[in-house]
Amino acid sequence: MSMVSTQEHAAPLALQFVALTKHIGCEVKGIDLRKPVPPAAASAIYRAWLDHAVLLFRGQELTQEDLIRVTGIFGAFAPLGRPAHTLPKGFAKILPNIMLISNIRENGETIGPLPDGEMMFHHDTIHRDEPHKATLLYSVEIPTYGGDTLFASGTAA
Repeated sequence: MSMVSTQEHAAPLALQFVALTKHIGCEVKGIDLRKPVPPAAASAIYRAWLDHAVLLFRGQELTQEDLIRVTGIFGAFAPLGRPAHTLPKGFAKILPNIMLISNIRENGETIGPLPDGEMMFHHDTIHRDEPHKATLLYSVEIPTYGGDTLFASGTAA
């Protein structure tokens, strides 16, 4: 576990970065993402993402607005690639640049464009000339079994 000092990265003393494995993943502790992220903390978080490829922020209860704001730490949004008329009805409740992945059905229709079991292997926009730089995955409900999210390091491989 490493504690970021104010001298090293100019981030708040409470911000901690804990590597999850030798090759990929880091848990970020000591920050409430519901609040605006100070520039020094944003810089330290971005550096941790460059170093570890996957960041984990446990115990966050975020609104859609929070998700949009936090995603901005990692850069500008890519243009949406799916025409609005192809989105499910439930998307009217979601801010642009957020994709809802759910197995919930309302009136017989899925509320998200990718229902249960549709994401066995996935990397956002890898087929494009300019693939997305990053994806923020926010879990609202976690199943009691299954539903594992796995990450692999192509760099380590």
